[in-house]
Amino acid sequence: MIVALVFPLLTLIAAIRLIATPAFLALSYGRPGFPSDSFGFTDPERLTYGSYGVDYLNNFAGPEYLSGLKLPTGSSMFTDGEVQHMVDVKNLIGFAYILGVVLAIILVIGVWYLAKRYAGGVRRALFAGAILTLAGIAALVVLAIMGWDAFFTQFHALFFSEGTWTFSVSDTLIRLYPEQFWLDSAIGIAVLVLAAIIAVLISCWPTGRRREAARLRQEARAFGIGN
Repeated sequence: MIVALVFPLLTLIAAIRLIATPAFLALSYGRPGFPSDSFGFTDPERLTYGSYGVDYLNNFAGPEYLSGLKLPTGSSMFTDGEVQHMVDVKNLIGFAYILGVVLAIILVIGVWYLAKRYAGGVRRALFAGAILTLAGIAALVVLAIMGWDAFFTQFHALFFSEGTWTFSVSDTLIRLYPEQFWLDSAIGIAVLVLAAIIAVLISCWPTGRRREAARLRQEARAFGIGN
C-alpha cells in the first residue's frame, strides 16, 4: 500500500521537475500557434527572460536574482509583486522537490522490503500505483476539460493568497508565461505521467505466467527458510 500510494505523487513531482526547465520553455515557445508577445519582446528576448524565471525556481538564489534584472530600457524586468509571487512559487516548488526526495527514499525502502519478503510484491505494488495514478490523472483531465479557467483559478487559490497571483496582461510574468504556456505545461506533465504509467503497466501487468513464476519463487523461498 505504501509503495502504491507513493508512486502517484513521486511520478507527478518528477514530471513537474522535467517540465520546469528552459528546454520545455523553448519547446512551448517554438511550437506552432503559440501566441507572440504583443508588447514588444522578440522571440529570443522572451526565451532569455523566461529562462531566468525558470532557472530561479530551481536554483538557491534569493529574490534579488529576479529583482536585479533590467530590461534594455533600464527599467526593472519584474515588479515587486511579480518577484514576490515567484518567491511563493519557488517555495512551493522547493517543498515539492524535498517531498520528492523523501518519497523516493520511502519507495526504495518499500521496494527493497517487498523484494526480500514477497515474490512478485514489487510488481503488484507498482501496478496498483500505476492504476491509482491513472485514475487521478483522468479525474484532473476531466476537471481541466470541463473548465480550464476555473481549474487554473482554483489551483492558484489553493496554494497562493488572494490577490498575490493576478497580474496585468502587460506585466512581464504574463508576457513570458501566458495562459497557453500553462496549458502546454499541464499537457506536458500529463504526457510524462502517462508515459510512466504505460511503462509500469506493460512491465508489471499480472499475466498468468508472471503470477505463476511469483508463486513458485515464494514457495521456493519459504522452503529454503524452513530448512
